[in-house]
Amino acid sequence: MRLFPILAVSCLTLAACTAGTIQSVEHSQWPIYEGLAPDHKAAIRERNRLVRDRPGAQFVVKGRGECGAIRVRFGDGTSTEVRPANFDGEVSVPHTYTGWSGPKKLTAESVENCIGQVSSTVNVEPAQLKIAMFGRPASACTPVPGFPPVRAGSRVSVDAITNPESMISFNGVIKRGIDGSPEVALGPPYAFPFPGLKAHSLVMRIGTQVEQGGKGRSFVANQTGPLEFCINDDVLGDNAGGWGILLAVDETGAE
Repeated sequence: MRLFPILAVSCLTLAACTAGTIQSVEHSQWPIYEGLAPDHKAAIRERNRLVRDRPGAQFVVKGRGECGAIRVRFGDGTSTEVRPANFDGEVSVPHTYTGWSGPKKLTAESVENCIGQVSSTVNVEPAQLKIAMFGRPASACTPVPGFPPVRAGSRVSVDAITNPESMISFNGVIKRGIDGSPEVALGPPYAFPFPGLKAHSLVMRIGTQVEQGGKGRSFVANQTGPLEFCINDDVLGDNAGGWGILLAVDETGAE
């Protein structure tokens, strides 16, 4: 009877024996030491801010060994692959956020011959965007200009800019902020675009999803599409004034 030697194998597969491991991903920041002058500290704090449309941000992935390829997802629907990723030193990836500001889920994950997936949260400034909405638009709903579609899973929040003049005059008779009137809008024969929601109020729409707007209102997008701000009014042509709206989009729940 022939006996075969038994070999001790510490990895489940040969690839796992040689694969690198991802351990962390974070926004790279310069350290601030106690002995630095106050103006120098202030300059470093400014440099470390993660700001929409500001180039120069770096994101560092740390780990062990070498991966054939990794992917860094920046939490705004974009990603970058690194081939190979050698963790003998830091793997640094640049990125400029140009879409929505606010919180993002930063993720580093395996693509080839690699182990691990890690995430962290970064905050892109400004936390809130200021949007002006005039009381006499061409149509009831207007896309928020200059921004990409809101991704499904994102949380959209609005509030009013605290200015007593930030109101729309409807028919020269009543003035309302984004909360609108206490009464709900009526259906036909009236021409309110969103019957059942508050009359003369802000309404938010993404595709077929329609949500009541107002101070402190928020909702989670159930589909991907342009964000529209709407005025729930039956006659737009006799309006005057406008609303100042604070808008925040949290993309940490979006994939």
